[in-house]
Amino acid sequence: MQPLSGGAERFVGRGPELAALSDVLRAFGEAESPRLHLVEITGEPGIGKTRFLAQLRQAARKHRVLSGRASELTGIVPFSVLVDAIDDELAALAAHRERIVGTESAALLAEVFPALAEAGSYAEQSADDRASVERYQTHRAIQDLITRLSAPRGVVLTLDDMHWADAASMEFIAHLLRRPPAAPVLVALAYRPRQLPPPLAAALRAGPPPDLRLDLGPLSLTEAAELLGAAVPASRQREVYRRSGGNPLYLDALARVVAGGSRRPGGGQHPQYPPNWPVLAVLRAEFEQLPPRQRLIAQAASVLDDPFDAQQVAEVADLTSEDTHAGLDGLIQRDMIRLERGGKSMHYRHPLVRDVVYRTAGRGWQQIAHTRAAEALARASAPLTHRAPHVMRVARVGDQAAVHLLTNAATVTMMTSPSTAAQWLQAALHNLPEDQVERRIELLDDLAKALQLAGRLSDSRTAYEQLLALLPFGTQQRVDAAVACSRVEIMLGRSAVARDLVVNELRRLPGDATDHLIALHVELASARVLSGEFFGVDRDQMMEVLEIARQRADRGLEATALCELAAAHMGVGDIPAALDWRRQAAEQMDSLSDDELVTWLEALTALGWTEFFLGLNEAALRHLERGLRLCQRAGKHDLLTYLLAGTAMALWDLGRIADSLRYVEDAVDAAELSGSEHLRVVAYSMQSLVHVSRRDGPAAMKTAETAVDSGQERRNWFDAVAGGALGFAKLIMGDPVGCLDTAVPAFGGPEMPLIDPLHRPFFAQGLVLAELARGRTDEARGWLRIIEKAVENGVDLPKYLGYQEISRARIAIFGGAPAAAAEYAKAAAVAFATGNHRANEADAWLLAGIALAPLGPDHREAAVAALERAGELFESGGLLARRAEADAQLDLLRTPKTPEPETPARTRLTTREAEIAQLVAAGLTNPEIADRLGLRPRTVETHITNIRGKLAVKSRTALAAAVIDSPPTH
Repeated sequence: MQPLSGGAERFVGRGPELAALSDVLRAFGEAESPRLHLVEITGEPGIGKTRFLAQLRQAARKHRVLSGRASELTGIVPFSVLVDAIDDELAALAAHRERIVGTESAALLAEVFPALAEAGSYAEQSADDRASVERYQTHRAIQDLITRLSAPRGVVLTLDDMHWADAASMEFIAHLLRRPPAAPVLVALAYRPRQLPPPLAAALRAGPPPDLRLDLGPLSLTEAAELLGAAVPASRQREVYRRSGGNPLYLDALARVVAGGSRRPGGGQHPQYPPNWPVLAVLRAEFEQLPPRQRLIAQAASVLDDPFDAQQVAEVADLTSEDTHAGLDGLIQRDMIRLERGGKSMHYRHPLVRDVVYRTAGRGWQQIAHTRAAEALARASAPLTHRAPHVMRVARVGDQAAVHLLTNAATVTMMTSPSTAAQWLQAALHNLPEDQVERRIELLDDLAKALQLAGRLSDSRTAYEQLLALLPFGTQQRVDAAVACSRVEIMLGRSAVARDLVVNELRRLPGDATDHLIALHVELASARVLSGEFFGVDRDQMMEVLEIARQRADRGLEATALCELAAAHMGVGDIPAALDWRRQAAEQMDSLSDDELVTWLEALTALGWTEFFLGLNEAALRHLERGLRLCQRAGKHDLLTYLLAGTAMALWDLGRIADSLRYVEDAVDAAELSGSEHLRVVAYSMQSLVHVSRRDGPAAMKTAETAVDSGQERRNWFDAVAGGALGFAKLIMGDPVGCLDTAVPAFGGPEMPLIDPLHRPFFAQGLVLAELARGRTDEARGWLRIIEKAVENGVDLPKYLGYQEISRARIAIFGGAPAAAAEYAKAAAVAFATGNHRANEADAWLLAGIALAPLGPDHREAAVAALERAGELFESGGLLARRAEADAQLDLLRTPKTPEPETPARTRLTTREAEIAQLVAAGLTNPEIADRLGLRPRTVETHITNIRGKLAVKSRTALAAAVIDSPPTH
């Protein structure tokens, strides 16, 4: 590794910071397990962040080094900072492009990187194709590209001035932190903390802690003197240091003025600084020393922002190429402007210098300059996204050409960077004449959608309210806008407000507006389902809609009514009716073509979730995956999280845990981009349940805590599930008390009123485990009775019967009745197998094997078969840690034991040891046992060591199995 010192320019001070950075780079180069390494460099303007990144790049030369820099003007162009970092590398690697880009991601990446679009080897996407691409898919394609670029040396990606980064690049960084690549990638971000946009700040807080965060402070007086050198007389250095505050940029600017004072026109004296003179004025003085033509060229370059080329500057300045080149050479000699990337382009010495120069130009000249820049880019056939920032600055009310360009630019960027599209649409609206009401309605509709896509839900709601104020009651446009506004309210977690909005629209409808009436009634039902308030769907209302649909032979509306009726009956636990309505709904939905179905995707989403609830997972997968394909085509991105999460849960119920994890991660990505706390609850709670199945306690805890925090104490089904997921996460982390204290209140109390009847058995069987882990058999039986009651009341679907039998088995094995436990566990396995619930079936066979093991040689073969079956099922579902549990039990069975016929296992233990062994078998941790018995944890640990020695067992699981050999004495 190259030492972090030296370089093309003099670098002084920062010894401890450089040493820390060297340590991170060394660890990155030597890491055995490839992962994402993160460095954050923060500080005020001019403090040296850019130079620090340059030092890092020089020291990292053995790796592939990519560098990008955000800037104030281009910060609105989607992915501009990533294009700056990666595009040149893609152009240089043309011969290896197919291998690096990959075939699956080629079209997505060509939409982002000009080097790929210009290569001509990737087919252009149609507008429909672009509309079908979700932003998280683009983010994943860029991440995959960086992963491929990291082979074999690793990638060091430095991104400067991230406080100016465009929204799309910030979303990608958030994605990268949320789902770090398993590849050698080091990302270094430099930014001004006080100017960092909230979305990026939130992503950095939520992501993994950085390997290093450096908050650069001022240089010391000694370091400043070294930096100033002979350019400033020693007698002046202390004064210059005081005025600069030790900021390297300000030191440099003051030194330039001091050193150049004798060369200033009209005098040979050093400039006199008034007290507290802002250093910005020093930078302005540097500009004012320039000859007039160089000042004009500097201002033209500042309009273009960094980086720029000579031809662009000439067109903005309205000068010849020769005069422009001569002026730029002078600016380079004065070090106001610097060459970069082999002399192909230029940039200002520092963004603050560019900003000062830009502000020296009058408003009128700036208008002319931006107009020239836009015209020059148009002549060069530059993308609309590059022309729009200039047009936005110069457009005036009534400028139809500007409105047209900004609207088209917004259309181009709507899917890749809706925040940018919203900004351009707002500019178009600002410049639209007041009398163009129809056009204003169109732009407001587009703006509301862009803001919703960007996750700016409150702003989207405001835009919809402005739109509704322009639309008369009883029109299709108004109904569509009201429904869209209702969806935004749901995403904001305001389901009651959404319903009030729709009810208000219903009251204001003309008497003959039957079509609009139906649409709003359907929205009321959809709002209930999407909000997780299944109990509140008005079944009588949906029956009326169904009757009208059948009278009109409207198959799509009929399918929708049937889906909502199935969901409504499922929500109240009327399983026979729910199954019948679901059958009719599925038949009708399946008869619709994609073109017919695309307008009824809310109903298809409700159908898929209903089928998952009813245990019809193959049907649920078929309908949810069809919904995923069509939802992107229809632009109904608010449904994406529901569809992805529902697909994940159907796969989870089938025991396909690895596949489930992939879908639920996509659901999280979609929810994060949505800006909806409600959708975050949906995605993260489901992700936590998947992690619980994997027995990944830390991941289950983190995701469940995120879900609960996002719920903000709302009380619907999804929020209740989030609390249950957090409880289960605590349980597998060894905290059964925390499980019960968290889950039961989240469910609304012991009767679980916030959980639908179909899911009460699932959550109750988890609470049985929690109570047994606390050694409370009677309380465990209380939760078992809830399951038994549900089954008695008609919830006789296979998996619910399975929850009943496996809970009985757990209580039996805890109570010292392994033979009964084995029979219950086998019955549970058969029930789960009937419904194809593989992970649950594996749990049942594992429990059966554990129960059979102590019953003696006659049951050994059956125990081995049960454990082997459990292992096979765990492995087929991707649950390798659970497979290891089954293998450990098999090892215990296959290890010969010394016969000890004289006494049962428990009689060889002291009274205290037998008491502790019972609590270990119940699943309590050492601290919990110590708390229960009033002992010190170290004393408990000593007792458990003695118990293992007496029983000749190596693990807590084996200890528990050995204790079951004889029933407890009371």
